[in-house]
Amino acid sequence: ERLGIAADTAEARIDLASLLAAMGSVSAGLGQLLIAERLVESASLGPSLLADATLVGADLRALINDYEGAAADYDRASDLYRASNNLPGQAGADGGRGFMELNRENWPVAVDRLSRAREEFNSAGHLRPRAIAGLYLAFALNQSGDVDAARTVLRESMQEAEALDDPVMSAALLGMQADIES
Repeated sequence: ERLGIAADTAEARIDLASLLAAMGSVSAGLGQLLIAERLVESASLGPSLLADATLVGADLRALINDYEGAAADYDRASDLYRASNNLPGQAGADGGRGFMELNRENWPVAVDRLSRAREEFNSAGHLRPRAIAGLYLAFALNQSGDVDAARTVLRESMQEAEALDDPVMSAALLGMQADIES
């Protein structure tokens, strides 16, 4: 039962870190995250919960432009999720790194990580996140000059959005198609 309390406390601190960052207090969020990480490690709560904390840390570090630290955390979170057989978590970590690299205009790494995330989401049966990763991947491919690959990914993502009956995703993908074709 003590382990349950420690896990609940760590999860609450991880959630609080995200909330504080969303409210604009990234430094307070990082402080809560540090407490959560220490608790997870000292109580040996396992790789999945440590991956959750690491992924939140990556997102927070990206917010404060600590891209090297964020990249290391995204990679560590992906490895930890893989070790705990958490494919959706791994896809989220790879997608987070891909999105960060997209914002940095680091097209090769963005394409690599978004491609990985897309396949991982597919393997996990998470089709909406796969379509979202496809939208970002199409953008990265187009920006890197591989317009044919961007069109292919976009076409597949549009079919997924239609199958999901997601008009908002379809509209975003149509906007991307217009950007690619212009």
